Amino acid sequence: MNELLDQAEAAMRQGRFAEARSTIEQALGQGLDTHQQSEARSMLGLAMVATGEAAAALDHLNAAVAAEPAEAMFRYNLGRGLEAVGDAGGAVRELREAVRLAPGMMPLEVALAQVLLRTGNAGEARGLLESHAADPQAPADVTRMLVQAQAGVGDTHAALDTARRLLPPDLNTGTGPYAAQQRVDVMSAASLAHAAMHYEESAQMVRALLERNPSDAEAATLLGQLLLWMQGPEAAREVLASAQAAGARSPRLLVDLIALDGDEQAIARAKAELGDSNLPDSDRIDLLLALAQYQDRAGTADLAWDLASQGKALLAAGEQRDWPALLERQRQLCRETQSVASLSGGPQHLYLLGLPRSGQSLVQSVLAAAPDISSVGERGALLQHLLFREKDIVAMPAGQRRALLHELSQADRRGIQRLVGAPEWIVDKSPLHLSIAGNVAKVHPEARFAAVLRDPADVAVSIWLRRFPPVYDYTNDFKDLLDHIEFAIDALAAWRRDGIDIRIIDFERFVAQPEVTGKALFDWLGVEWSAAYLDPQSRTEPVPTYSAAQVRQPVGKGGGHGAQPYAERLAPFAQRLSRIREKQAGLLPGE
Repeated sequence: MNELLDQAEAAMRQGRFAEARSTIEQALGQGLDTHQQSEARSMLGLAMVATGEAAAALDHLNAAVAAEPAEAMFRYNLGRGLEAVGDAGGAVRELREAVRLAPGMMPLEVALAQVLLRTGNAGEARGLLESHAADPQAPADVTRMLVQAQAGVGDTHAALDTARRLLPPDLNTGTGPYAAQQRVDVMSAASLAHAAMHYEESAQMVRALLERNPSDAEAATLLGQLLLWMQGPEAAREVLASAQAAGARSPRLLVDLIALDGDEQAIARAKAELGDSNLPDSDRIDLLLALAQYQDRAGTADLAWDLASQGKALLAAGEQRDWPALLERQRQLCRETQSVASLSGGPQHLYLLGLPRSGQSLVQSVLAAAPDISSVGERGALLQHLLFREKDIVAMPAGQRRALLHELSQADRRGIQRLVGAPEWIVDKSPLHLSIAGNVAKVHPEARFAAVLRDPADVAVSIWLRRFPPVYDYTNDFKDLLDHIEFAIDALAAWRRDGIDIRIIDFERFVAQPEVTGKALFDWLGVEWSAAYLDPQSRTEPVPTYSAAQVRQPVGKGGGHGAQPYAERLAPFAQRLSRIREKQAGLLPGE
């Protein structure tokens, strides 16, 4: 290499990009041979990218690749330039070619993985990163990227295993705040442990953060949620209040404090935050909906509705899934698909298919009070495939589809065993299973299905006052919400017509006659019933749900005011609600 180019390369390695650029331009004015010219232009382009001139750099980067298309580093540099100008597709194309030309080179493969992660292709990124992250000498950032890739494909347990490698060795013994990156690593592992339902491990990690920094709002809110699920509202309130007293400040902390029966100091701060025009919309939405729920509990329905409407109006109205069309595709797929052979051993599955806010958390908590039944919350492991990979599965030949379903059945069983061991039954209450119930039955032919039905107006109002993840795309417009409630009733009827046995649980009857309804449900499962399962003291399994505080109260004592206070707001929808009730009545069990 030319002496000036050697100097420029050394300057770039040390981050002195302006100096490198000047040196390269000087070298280009001298008599460089063809290869040196290409190398100089590629280096110049990379230096310009580093100094914020990516668009102008592309001429140099493209010229180097055009001159020597088989040079992997020129492709790599061009990929970085394209990424810098926002051309992710072009960046992936060039970086893939660089990796093809020089397989196994860590910088090239890691750069490609980085762009793939940003464009949502976590599976390919994972394949590139695993061998590099396995090297004990690998940079920690490579391990962090692998965590992101594993989590991105839904392999939460693998992501947690990898994240544990990044934990500080003094997690439970050291003192004093962590460095910024160490804290991020602990929070990442704690969040993954939370997602994997390793609640005690997650709590241990965030407690370590709070011991070092009692005002860490993010750690406090995660611990508060964990304690709400594991122990109840008093334990959660204590943690959140302590963090607030130590100086913790965040909209999420205020939201959680307001949710726990209304902390007056948090309410006052929330109102002050809402007066700040610079408050991000996401935080504004959370605070508006928290205050809406508080006003609902206080019985001021008009104010609750107005606050919720303000929050919902700020939520972006993205493209909605066509749920009826999805159901029809799933029904057709079910008719064309052969069931997996029943596997002996392992727990049986009970899927609760009802809508959010329909009372399923209460039923799940009563079920999980029995020693033979374990709750897996809203695990939804099969959703990653049966729902979100639907197009791929539909296009598969029959043999490949059968093999996939067999693999899913075995993998799901292994995941459940890792999570809860080997109880007689596990109960999963994700509402998203409703649209794919027939194909869940193909994966687990021994599975049982039930759905809790509650008055549609009560369900609609309760959903309206809360924020849901984007996949619940029907929750931000009240008409869309009623459309989906009616769709859910139609979907239950359709699956039953197709031969899927779905037991309907009348929420009102369950609340009014919990012993009778509970015993009937347990008899259906073949599990011995005890009235003690209705006692909140017996329902000690973690309850990961909006309703965690309510379901720890006696049956019938944990709900809100329902839809009645909102009668005037619901009047324009009265005819629609009557039609839904009529359809629902056709599914409810007789007296």
